[in-house]
Amino acid sequence: MASNPADHKRAFLGAMFGAAVTGLIGFAFSRTADPGNLYGEAVFCGLPLLTGCAGSLILGPQHPPTVKDACFVGLYSYLIVCAGLVCCAQEGVVCLLMAAPLAIPLCMLGAIVGAGILTWVNQKFLMRSTLAVVPLLPLSLFMAAHQTHAPAVRTESTTIVIDAPPSKVWPLLFNMDSDQQPLWALFRMGIAYPKGTRSDGLKVGSSRHCLLSTGVMNEVITDLVPNQLFRFRILNTPPTMHEWNPFFQIDTRHLSGYMHCRYGEFRLRALPGGKTELTGLSEYDQEIYPALYWFLWSDSVVEQVHQRAMGGIKAAAESRP
Repeated sequence: MASNPADHKRAFLGAMFGAAVTGLIGFAFSRTADPGNLYGEAVFCGLPLLTGCAGSLILGPQHPPTVKDACFVGLYSYLIVCAGLVCCAQEGVVCLLMAAPLAIPLCMLGAIVGAGILTWVNQKFLMRSTLAVVPLLPLSLFMAAHQTHAPAVRTESTTIVIDAPPSKVWPLLFNMDSDQQPLWALFRMGIAYPKGTRSDGLKVGSSRHCLLSTGVMNEVITDLVPNQLFRFRILNTPPTMHEWNPFFQIDTRHLSGYMHCRYGEFRLRALPGGKTELTGLSEYDQEIYPALYWFLWSDSVVEQVHQRAMGGIKAAAESRP
């Protein structure tokens, strides 16, 4: 079917139908589900499957799509949904790119399932089964989107060696500026990155403020062993990124409330030759699912945050006389 322009047109029209149906359902989910619920699995897994399946089913049993054709339906479906979300100011480009490795294969899988239904089931039975099953799909997704789920917790650590003794590194953990422009691509595309720290005191109970590109993360110091250990509890988490949309200024719902930084710590260990081994650790949780997929992104972000913050500390410590 997708080997010539006419077949591509049919695949595109089928994808438009699937995208339109599930776009309305997805909009309702994103507005009603709260953090701690499984709306992420419903939106990022259930809806792509439904989108591709609906796109294949609308093509009709007279000309059921092949596997290759179904893959085109799934790909077109995702692109149409993305264009709609961007143009309606519901989503930004970066988040859609991050979701693509998960959503596109699921759209294609849904389209292949729909193609299989058209291939093996006659039209009359298809109509009856569709009328019976299709109303249940939004209901099942709605139930999943409102099913409470415990936050998934993660710990990420990074270790570097600094050519300076702990006594020079220690003060930089509390007050530090980093005006250098970020090099990592996702930081430049809007992901939150550290720009400096400010501390109101150097004792347990003192406040510390981490200046991020998206806001201020307020912290309270919980443990101090001079030149050895510094631990703090994080009181609030700013938005995870400034979303980019070519047409609108947007503040999408999942940028706040779905990822919480819990605490952080720095450990210093003196090394021979006046050097310091600095280890930074962060614990955070996220409430957007499927967790295994999104942890691939969030772990990378936390690691890059560590590298930027600790890299600034290293540069400042090694440059001081």
